[in-house]
Amino acid sequence: MSADSAERRNYVRLALTCAVELIDATNQAVAHGRTINISNGGALVRIPIGSAPSLGSVVEMKMHVPHSRDGTGPTREFSAQVRILRCEQEADSDNTAVAMQFLEPLELGLQ
Repeated sequence: MSADSAERRNYVRLALTCAVELIDATNQAVAHGRTINISNGGALVRIPIGSAPSLGSVVEMKMHVPHSRDGTGPTREFSAQVRILRCEQEADSDNTAVAMQFLEPLELGLQ
């Protein structure tokens, strides 16, 4: 990560895997995936190639976040409007890594 990227981060990102569903404006699920990392300000999500929303679009993201940073304990459901910032095909994979920003920061409360 470059110094410029590190300076832009307002929230600490955690390597945490949780289930994600992306929903479009017509209330249709457009993708299912899992987070690669997450913070109160956004997430990097792994989804199948071809299912990523277009760059700059806003979709709803529903996710089930574990109560603790180690991924254990009960999960809580969060729903947030997100803006799609970046999509990159993962090497040797049928997946795309999609960077998204929460329009309103979340209080994930990870312990």
